[in-house]
Amino acid sequence: MYCSLNLIKLREQYNKIKSGDLGEKKVLNEVKTLGSVIHNSNISNKYLNGKIGNNQQDIVLISKRGLFIFEVKNWISSSSLEIKDGYLVGYNKDGEENNSSYPHKIVDQVLDHKNAILDLLIKNGFKAYKSSEGRDGDSRIHSFVTNANENCELSDHGATILDVKDINSKISSYPVVFSSEDVEKIRAIIEKNQLNEKERKHLIFSGDFLDKMKNYDFYLQVINELAKKV
Repeated sequence: MYCSLNLIKLREQYNKIKSGDLGEKKVLNEVKTLGSVIHNSNISNKYLNGKIGNNQQDIVLISKRGLFIFEVKNWISSSSLEIKDGYLVGYNKDGEENNSSYPHKIVDQVLDHKNAILDLLIKNGFKAYKSSEGRDGDSRIHSFVTNANENCELSDHGATILDVKDINSKISSYPVVFSSEDVEKIRAIIEKNQLNEKERKHLIFSGDFLDKMKNYDFYLQVINELAKKV
């Protein structure tokens, strides 16, 4: 029984990884013609709580219209999403909160993404446009929660969340703020400061991890069925 439960849990985690990977591919397909794209960026950051750690951005788009960071969510078990009290919450088709609800404040995560990129650029000689808001104030850097599940509605269409199908029109609404040289310089800074693979905490960063995992689901099913009979 213990073995069976652990295999079920492992499969659930694996399916979450597969779902997240599929969602990121959808966003990549939308942004690939809009500028210079970095997938799974991972840089150092001083978080809002003062701690120093890694900050992983799913997708970074650097274009003449600005720098855009996409925190991708592909919650296949949710029929609708909203940001509630700073948290991303998923609901099933009956309107009940389901177990996809994100445990961290998504508004803080989005802001941390912006701050990590902005601080990195400033440290490398990039002149930032600070606003009266302070640390999160460069008007050319934007961070969004991006819903990649086309069967999931957004109850909240606020400034920090959008559907993958709306990415193109959203970005097109911003004015041109960077030159081609700026875009190249920003990309070079971000790429130069990527943390080494050994410093990354997510298994998904281990190269061909997902490709190797494709056959695991079949084996997990076989082992799980065998374990039930033991």
